[in-house]
Amino acid sequence: MPIIMWLIGFIISGLVWRLLASIGFGLITAAFVLVVINDYLNRSLALMGQGLHPTAAALLGIVGADECISVMIGSISFVAVYKSLKLVFVRS
Repeated sequence: MPIIMWLIGFIISGLVWRLLASIGFGLITAAFVLVVINDYLNRSLALMGQGLHPTAAALLGIVGADECISVMIGSISFVAVYKSLKLVFVRS
């Protein structure tokens, strides 16, 4: 019985560590991408003629494209980190 409990504890601790590391990396990536896209939109609105067309920038702001893109890239990084951390536990 103690061997089963040790095995369950080992599996759960590895799973929890993988999930927390993946969530943290995904959130940091999403926040960074959001800052970069917001900076680009603000600069293009400030320049008006040289950057993004004002109508396109307004539409991107209305539909929330910056949040959408950052969430998608954050979720891709979550999946990539989660799958790569699986290799750590396969080797041991």
